[in-house]
Amino acid sequence: MAEKKTEIAPLAARDDAMLESLFAAAKDAPAAQPSPDFMARMLAEAEALQPAAVELVAAHPPRSGPLMRLVGMLGGWPSVSGLTVATMAGVWIGVAAGPTMMQSDLGASLLVTTDETYLAALDASFAYLGN
Repeated sequence: MAEKKTEIAPLAARDDAMLESLFAAAKDAPAAQPSPDFMARMLAEAEALQPAAVELVAAHPPRSGPLMRLVGMLGGWPSVSGLTVATMAGVWIGVAAGPTMMQSDLGASLLVTTDETYLAALDASFAYLGN
């Protein structure tokens, strides 16, 4: 292990000396500036390659009927579609679970008035009994 460190140290010192000499030569050299002829040719070529301006066409104004205003108030179409899906899921669950719910303990507690009934104002006329 010690042999590797001794081998690297002379290389690093030699590389550092070479870099220092290159930096010193770069400091002494005059700053390289492109010739005015070269700059004129480069700018002419760059202007030739610039894309032409595209004529802008006015977009159609958005519709502003009552439905669109309602959709805008609700947060746009993504929000309205989420509300629609939630509503349809609620209707489906209500229709599909109606008879089953009335046969369970929860459905029976809604129909029977006892001290434990939370919705005491409901009677049989409000229940979906699906004969």
